Amino acid sequence: MRKILIPTIALAAIIVSYNLMQKNPIKQNEPSAKSNTNKIDDNSAIVNIDNTSLKQSEDSSKTSSINNKSANPAGTAYAKTNYKALEEGYGLTPATTNQEIAASPQLASAVEAAKDPKENATQLSLLAKPLPFEKNRYLNDKEYKKQYLSTAEPARVYQSDSSSKYTLKRLSHYYQEVEQGNFTHIVVQGEPNMPISLTSLDLGKLGNGLTHQTIEADINGEAKFTFYGMPGTIADTKLLASGPTCKGQLKFIVNTTFKK
Repeated sequence: MRKILIPTIALAAIIVSYNLMQKNPIKQNEPSAKSNTNKIDDNSAIVNIDNTSLKQSEDSSKTSSINNKSANPAGTAYAKTNYKALEEGYGLTPATTNQEIAASPQLASAVEAAKDPKENATQLSLLAKPLPFEKNRYLNDKEYKKQYLSTAEPARVYQSDSSSKYTLKRLSHYYQEVEQGNFTHIVVQGEPNMPISLTSLDLGKLGNGLTHQTIEADINGEAKFTFYGMPGTIADTKLLASGPTCKGQLKFIVNTTFKK
């Protein structure tokens, strides 16, 4: 049998350690003083963090309250406008009267067309392709000319002639403002004594009582349309003008505001 030799100093150290453990055993469940100190420090840190968070939360609430008191004036005005628009029935146009119908052949024609919208879609919808314009008949056939000017088709503003020597020109401002109950003018210039059409894409009302109108330009080629600011219409209204014997199209914007 081999003998394991342990140095004397090492053996003595083992014996001393064993005796100390017997006299002063360490209780594993009892934390040391150092660990207690660390635990208290940790709790203090947690309390400090919580207090800081509470203070930051209070400061944030105060800042939010201040911001609410000093709201953006433009935002407030916008909110008031929206509220008033809803209150007055935004998007709802006033009813058409019999007097208006009697005074406007184009409006009267549209009212009749509405009785059979499937057959008369060209007078009622911007999506319906308009009837073709026949220039020779317009110049030589009085009945054709009368019929053409007594009806209005929204999509006529998509008809133009790229080969024409006449280019549609803007004579009124691109952007205008009008209060509800008042009116402004949209003026363009094209070929003299030829029809020009204007269509509103955002309500409002033109001189014929509709949102689309066709009139004949005068001997100078000028065509003047009247746009009415009316209840149910607010903010920007986009309009498009064109002539079947002119080059190009023209865009306009009229901003309708509430009465001050």
